[in-house]
Amino acid sequence: MRLLIALLLLPTITAAGPSPKPGSAFDLRISTPEVGSKGRIIVEQDHFRFEQDPPGTRRVLVGTNLTGMACFPTSVAQAEQWADSLAIRGYNAVRFHHIDWVIRDFGWEIKENADTFIAALKKRGIWVTIDLFSERRDLG
Repeated sequence: MRLLIALLLLPTITAAGPSPKPGSAFDLRISTPEVGSKGRIIVEQDHFRFEQDPPGTRRVLVGTNLTGMACFPTSVAQAEQWADSLAIRGYNAVRFHHIDWVIRDFGWEIKENADTFIAALKKRGIWVTIDLFSERRDLG
């Protein structure tokens, strides 16, 4: 089944093309400080700001979901490349979702791959949320 999914996704990924070039009109990076460097994200009236931002500051979070193996790059270089691609596309928030089957099938050791990716994302000011236990099959 995974092979079939990979074969179906390959043309889509290939057609998406390379990441935009830095500094081009398609470079949509949002200037976001390194995660945690300005404290937690808090809600002030109807907007977000970091704890250490002056009152009235407005921060924007632009996020996407990553699922399954997309949360587990296979090398440091790949983690850095994926983090760069997400940052240049304007994302500063990412949700790791539907990763429980990866951990179940590949073992807890694969968590190191996610740790490397999260560190690369953090350096670029990209916040990460992790949803565990999202498998929804009937266990009864």
